[in-house]
Amino acid sequence: MANISFWLKDPNAKTESLIFLYFSYEGKRFKYSTGFKVNPINWAGNKVKKNAAINARLSILGSDVLSIYATLKSKKQIITNELLRKELEQLQVSTNPTAPKANNGFLIECIDLCITDRKDRVQPNTLKKFTSLKFNVNYFQDHFAIRHIKLTEVNHDFYKRFTKLLYANKKLQDTTVGKLIIALRIVLKWCSENGFEVPPDFKKFKIPARETQIITLTQKEFLKIYSLELGEHERLKKARDLFCFCALTGLRFSDVIQIQKSNVTNGELNFSTQKTKANLKIPLSPMAIDILERYEYSLPKISNQKLNDYLKEIGQLAELNDPVVMIEYRGTKQERHEYKKWECLTSHTARRTFVTIGLQNGMRPETVMSITGHKDMRTMRPYIQITGEAKKNELFKAWDFNK
Repeated sequence: MANISFWLKDPNAKTESLIFLYFSYEGKRFKYSTGFKVNPINWAGNKVKKNAAINARLSILGSDVLSIYATLKSKKQIITNELLRKELEQLQVSTNPTAPKANNGFLIECIDLCITDRKDRVQPNTLKKFTSLKFNVNYFQDHFAIRHIKLTEVNHDFYKRFTKLLYANKKLQDTTVGKLIIALRIVLKWCSENGFEVPPDFKKFKIPARETQIITLTQKEFLKIYSLELGEHERLKKARDLFCFCALTGLRFSDVIQIQKSNVTNGELNFSTQKTKANLKIPLSPMAIDILERYEYSLPKISNQKLNDYLKEIGQLAELNDPVVMIEYRGTKQERHEYKKWECLTSHTARRTFVTIGLQNGMRPETVMSITGHKDMRTMRPYIQITGEAKKNELFKAWDFNK
């Protein structure tokens, strides 16, 4: 069985010692100097303490050896230490002529390091942004036949080519591209803080920003779904109840499915949100309590994707057929699409509905924010959709001097 390990030349040295790669295969052992040196007191097994740059290069070197071995084996070549050394040195020259410099990392490997560093401190959905970035960087490398993008190459020219490819080939919208650039900037900032050489212009990478188009339900539409007769469709009943509970409390779907009976005291929900860790106290309306009691305070567990699919079925049955115009922005281009409202329903529509109906029915913004966990009006603004009818009613009420 092929195995990679790293050892110090002299683990008892009082000064820095060379790090060697050892590759065991077919009863043989291949030894290779990595070119890196470290004081033994900073060596921990197969890696250097607090030096992500060197550890990233060691990881890449190990992967390269395994890749070379697999390629030679697939070609049925007789594998020797001399052949491995020759192939590895050729690869090192072609992909990294300045090796071994600890500050000259590769983007993909550094994304992995950043994910590893953050995985115990952030939610899985947050990590997905970095895995999505990795997927799209790999797409970029494949498209341009680049084996490894060096961190030193992630400059403004890379930014322009990367975003152009995302718009032109992958047809991504501004909002999606913006999330990828935010993730990229976070990775590069992490690299800079951990000893990697990063072009300073990454801080100037522009994040495409467009005002978020939102879909909310009117009070009439919400009640229509709440009271919709669904017969024997248990899956739709559960989806409807989850959606309505989100709309009645302002909670995210990811929080709602975690609720237990112990979270409810004297008609109030006490809960720490998964995304922001905010401690919220939410008064439960009779409608919300009715839903909880229906499931003995343990709401149904289904995936967010399934819920979104079921909501479109529910919206269609509720005849939410009003036209909705959505504009998709891709850089300087925009596309106009028209849908029926039921086609746009998602679990997040519920949270936005809570904010909009609450404000329209007289809740103070501060009260709404204390329930949703928003820190200020700027972060809550994308959740608000005031209808034309509501604007008309409030304006006439404010300027009716005959009342």
